[in-house]
Parts: sequence; structure tokens; C-alpha cells
Amino acid sequence: MTKIESISIRALRGIKELELDLEEKSILVYGENGTGKSSIVDALEFFFTGSISHLEGSQELSVKGHGTHAKLKPKDVRVSVKFVDKGVTPSTLTRTFSAAPAVPPHLQNYFDIAQRGTFVLRRSQVVEFIYSKPSDRYRAVGKILGTESLDITESAFMRAADAFAGQLKSKGEARTAALSAISQALSCATTISDKDGVLVELKEAGTERAATAAILREVPRVRSKPPGSGQADFKPSALCDDAGNHRCLARCKGGRGA
Repeated sequence: MTKIESISIRALRGIKELELDLEEKSILVYGENGTGKSSIVDALEFFFTGSISHLEGSQELSVKGHGTHAKLKPKDVRVSVKFVDKGVTPSTLTRTFSAAPAVPPHLQNYFDIAQRGTFVLRRSQVVEFIYSKPSDRYRAVGKILGTESLDITESAFMRAADAFAGQLKSKGEARTAALSAISQALSCATTISDKDGVLVELKEAGTERAATAAILREVPRVRSKPPGSGQADFKPSALCDDAGNHRCLARCKGGRGA
């Protein structure tokens, strides 16, 4: 198991120079306000992430400008940590404003985890969490757990799904309108509900047109019977509409264009 043996901090925040020999143990830091407790936390965050979160996101503050000790210069800032692990040569890594540490493979996971989530849970964050709205509290938990990117991805998928649903509804309405227009154009007694219905209606219309044409070819051979002969007269005009188009009046109720 990897442990920290020592921490060396120089020129960072309220710390001018500090050497902490942890002896691979956990530590509890306490003291009066302004004695540098928070600066130790800032130093560890800077070491693992290259940033100090509470100095980010403000135009008035910056890590380089306000992370440096008041009496020293940015080039003096340095945080070194010595790691020890059984079976592995001890590693001392150093971060400055100008150079990041060369992380060996067996320590890379610690740095990756620090980059993904909130490295430090500060008192100000706890207070903000307590007094925040439920929606803000949810986002705060996501920030602490490092799931902000998942929330962003989920929101993107939801927006895409809503947009797709809107497009699908619009296309469905356009499809219904098109089928209704085709039904009216063919003067069908029944409403066409899908594309297969269009094909059937067009096929039947073609068959009726061919049958009507065959009948019309026979018209010259048909002679009207004298009135009172007991047989109905055959009127070719019954097969034509006002524009002279062939029509089948038998299959569709009220008349149907073939």
C-alpha cells in the first residue's frame, strides 16, 4: 500500500517553509486562525492537481498571483511529496508553477482521481450545501463525487431525445396529412392509413382505368334501345366526368376517380 513519508512546502499561501515528516502515518493538524492549516491543504491540492480550487473562477484571484507567499516570488513555490510502497523504490515528486511532476505508473491513479473530483471538502462547501436549494444540493453532491461530467452528458442526451421526439411527431403529422391528401385525390370511400394502402389503391385504380378503357372501345358497337322496349339505354357519358376523364362509378361510394 502506498503511503506518504514526508511533505515539503515552500512559498505557498501562508507557508514560507515547512517540512512535515509523517512517518507513513495519518496526521491531525490543529491551531489558531492564520497559522497555516488551510495552506497545508492548499499545498496538497496544488501538488496533485496543479490548482487551488477556491482561487479559481474569480477575476480578482488567481493561483499564481494569490497562491504565492506574500514575501516570496512565484518561482520560489515548490511542493514535494515522498511516497513509499513495499517492493517499490521510494519516489519523491515535485510540482512548481512551471513544472508538473513526472508521475510513475504505480502512482498515476492517485493523480487521475484527484483530477476527476473535488480534492478537498472545505467548510465553506459544507455550509453552502446545508443552506442551498435541493437542485443546487444535487449539483454540489455531483461536484464532490466527481460526477459533473455525467450530469452534463445526461442533459445532452435528454435534449437530443426531446429534439428527436419533436422531429418524429412533426414527420408523423406530415405523413398523416400526405395520406389524407392522397385519399382525397383518389376520391376513396375509405381513408388510406399507410403506404401499403396507397399502393393497393393505385393498383386498383389502374385496373379500373384499364377496364373502363376496354368498355369505351366497345361503345360504337352498342346501340340504344327504343323507348319502351323494356331495356335500359346505355349512355357512354356515364363513364366520363365533366372533364372527359374515364371514371369508375361502381366501386367507390358516391363516385371515384380511376
